[in-house]
Amino acid sequence: MKRTGDSSNDRLAWVRGHADILLFPGPGMWLGLFACILATTAWLLMSPIHVDLESVWQIAKVSILFIILGILLFLLTGSNRLIAFAFGLSYLLIMVSVGRVLNYMFISLGFPLQDATLDGFHRLIGFDWLAFARWMDGHPWLVDVLAQAYWSFNVLSVAVFAHAIVLGYFRRLKEFLLLFSLTGLATVVIAGFTPALGTFAHHGLGQDSFKHIPDWAGVFFLEHVKAVHAGQMQELVLGRLSGLATFPSFHTILALLFAWAFRGTFLQWPAWIWSGLIILATPVMGGHYIIDLVGGAVVFWLAVVLSRRLGLADSHVPQRAAQAGESAPAGILGQLAAALFQEGRFTLISRLRGKIGH
Repeated sequence: MKRTGDSSNDRLAWVRGHADILLFPGPGMWLGLFACILATTAWLLMSPIHVDLESVWQIAKVSILFIILGILLFLLTGSNRLIAFAFGLSYLLIMVSVGRVLNYMFISLGFPLQDATLDGFHRLIGFDWLAFARWMDGHPWLVDVLAQAYWSFNVLSVAVFAHAIVLGYFRRLKEFLLLFSLTGLATVVIAGFTPALGTFAHHGLGQDSFKHIPDWAGVFFLEHVKAVHAGQMQELVLGRLSGLATFPSFHTILALLFAWAFRGTFLQWPAWIWSGLIILATPVMGGHYIIDLVGGAVVFWLAVVLSRRLGLADSHVPQRAAQAGESAPAGILGQLAAALFQEGRFTLISRLRGKIGH
């Protein structure tokens, strides 16, 4: 008969061996996120800016719910995929919230606006931003498509998670979250030293400047940028914060990141096409200068290089993470069923079988 001490040791060893799944996307990344939270909190305590605690609690409740749900589903089904999905979503939600707060804090440093310098790159390469915007405005169907593409972050995030979890591409999803974190932090720091109001404000454009381009295009963040930069915004409400980075363009980074997440899979070409639409939309819908797009591409490339140098990148064509003895189900529905109901070591079913056997 197996002794209780041996059983406890076995379970402890199993937990240690599965730490990357039980704390997905990994203990190191959660520690890094916790360090960002501590640093941001310390900065807020020394700043006149504060974060609305009710909005913090709302984010915390959703994140905790994801984590609890993931643990419960793991105990019931033994599915590594479900706990990775829940913990990964929780990590992303918290990272986005912390990144937004840091974005506002860095802009609040009040460094000189860089619109004239950023616009100077247009003259250097001979690019006429106004002519490009007017050309786009002359194609209403294109404006509609690009507007949808520009705001497709949430849908694309769900697609990345669903694709990775259903097929068991844990390493690819971890890489996605790592690159999102690295590029996001780099963007808010750089943007803090190179603040700008964007192309619409720089060219003095108003809501009546275009016929088909949406009223929000290029100005949806303007009120917050001006207020934070001038030190006039002192309360931040999570869920109501906009991205204030002009240089580098985080939308360009996200577009490349989504396409990169699907590389080597059957979705890679649709992903690249859609990402191309996001990048095409960014100069007008986001009020960006062309140099912003170039800067975003450079930041993304450097993050990929860094992740590879540290051995954290997924450098291989994804291989389905099947457990020993598990055959590949036919079709996407079969894979989804396997992801949801595969039996693990400490599942409710195996525990009930153990009790019946005794």
